[in-house]
Amino acid sequence: MNIKKVKILDSQDKVVFKGPLSSLKFKTESIKKTSIELFNDDNPCIIHESYAIEQLANQAAQQLLSLNQNRLLIDEALIQLLSTMELEKYRNHTLELEVK
Repeated sequence: MNIKKVKILDSQDKVVFKGPLSSLKFKTESIKKTSIELFNDDNPCIIHESYAIEQLANQAAQQLLSLNQNRLLIDEALIQLLSTMELEKYRNHTLELEVK
C-alpha cells in the first residue's frame, strides 16, 4: 500500500491541506541531513533538496502506514513520530490518509 494523498482537517473538518505527503513542509535541518547522507552535500541544490524531501516523505509514509489507521490526530506523539516534518501548526488537527 502507498499513500496517494493526505488531507489535514481542522476541528470543524474543514480541509486546510490536501496533496501529496511530500508537499508538506519538512524541517530544513532534516533536508540538509538527508542531503549529506545521500550526496555528501551540506548545501543542496534544488535537485538534491527535492530528492531528499522525497526520501523523507517515503520514510514518513512508512511510519504512518505502520500505524494501520487512515485518520490520525496530530498530537504530540504524532509530531514526535514524524519529527522530520513541521507539523506543530497543525496540532489538534486530523491527518487523513488516502491509501491506494
